[in-house]
Amino acid sequence: MASSVSVVPLPQHDSQEPPEPDPDVSDTTALIAAKPLTMDKYGEKLLDGVEFHSFTETEKPMNEKIHARNEPVRALHYLLVFLVGVLNNCGYVLVNSAAQSIAKSFDKEDLIALIPWLNIAMGSTARSVNAFFLLKISHTSRIVFIAALMLLGYLGVAVATFISFYFALAAILLVGSASSFGESVNLGFLRAFPSELVGAWSSGTGMAGVLGSGLYLVLSSANLQDSLIFFIASPFAVVYCSIYLYLYHSSKSNRKVYAEEEQRALRQSMTISMSNLDPKTESTLARVLRCEGYIWTRALQLSAVYFLEYVVSVAFADAVNPKVEEGSFFRVHAYVILSFCYQLGVLLSRSSLKLIKIQRVEIITSLQAVNFIFWFLLAIWKFAPLWVQFLLMVLVGLLGGASYVNTMYLIMNDRRIPEKDREFSLNLCALHIDFGIFSACAFMLLFTKVIYPAING
Repeated sequence: MASSVSVVPLPQHDSQEPPEPDPDVSDTTALIAAKPLTMDKYGEKLLDGVEFHSFTETEKPMNEKIHARNEPVRALHYLLVFLVGVLNNCGYVLVNSAAQSIAKSFDKEDLIALIPWLNIAMGSTARSVNAFFLLKISHTSRIVFIAALMLLGYLGVAVATFISFYFALAAILLVGSASSFGESVNLGFLRAFPSELVGAWSSGTGMAGVLGSGLYLVLSSANLQDSLIFFIASPFAVVYCSIYLYLYHSSKSNRKVYAEEEQRALRQSMTISMSNLDPKTESTLARVLRCEGYIWTRALQLSAVYFLEYVVSVAFADAVNPKVEEGSFFRVHAYVILSFCYQLGVLLSRSSLKLIKIQRVEIITSLQAVNFIFWFLLAIWKFAPLWVQFLLMVLVGLLGGASYVNTMYLIMNDRRIPEKDREFSLNLCALHIDFGIFSACAFMLLFTKVIYPAING
């Protein structure tokens, strides 16, 4: 029978200092002792198995004053997490934006699907290794390794022009691996912070889409070759690592900013169910199945949305607008502009979490399926002008970003998931994303090599 302990309110002494937790702590019981609990500014959003009595009306203003006093540090951390999100995904977006140009430069247009596929190919492996084997390694060590992969990937794509298409694919593999691995590690690192910073991360990854595709559009419009564009982008890896290290050390020195108000909540009368805090011995398979039970419905929706949007934004966009050397600016750069429109939609919806939270993510999936059907017909018959395509691609991005940010938020705030399993569950959800993208790339190859040529004679 599960045991439980009733914790009486602790006396409030001015001399008491809240513990200084380390974001790299991975032991479950140590997390409870060393880390502030994830909750809202009044301490009313709780971890699994923790019940707090609500603050009284006189206590709420007191806690709100503490929150307001700490706002500058919170704002700094929000900005830093946002920038880490931008740089984590920027290379990934640059590769996808350059896919049509890279394929054409090697006369491999029919293999364009290999570029997004290699961009994500090692993602599932990196996420799996992170989830099953690396959680006890510090986040800092993992981020330094990710930055090194990112730098090698950028430089590899830069020199691939002088080597071969397949060397370019190998370099793209490194860029994509760094982005996927970085997403898993950073989302795990953010467990140590209030859940509002998930919104900063999501906004940053959304902004990466706009900045990455926008940067490629501007530089390619200036007639810069892909090799020079990726060489210019290579310092992003160093900046990425530097910002993370600053964020890490800043978060440790300012942990009391979060702990002060949350320790005030902790002193309120509460009951902790030890059944959720005591680690149990279970096999890896049993843990996977148990955590899948928490997330599978939401993760499946997210996987489907990724499948639909990737096929639309790469294969269908390329089929509707094959690369040409002459014509108007919009016609020559139609594929890159569509990529920018898609990323703009992603940014807007990933930044919407504070405005609206969507519980029924299956609605988003259904709307994206309608988009998929429309773009499939458009790829065959090409009946819509460019301006209509641009608007509709923004919608594709809006739905994709909304599915991502709401699914991640729901998982991070799902009370059914024990805190010791939250990072693991997020990694499992990321694997569902990879499956959706893998499936999309397989379909894209089928579409470009078989379906589209058959229909068009």
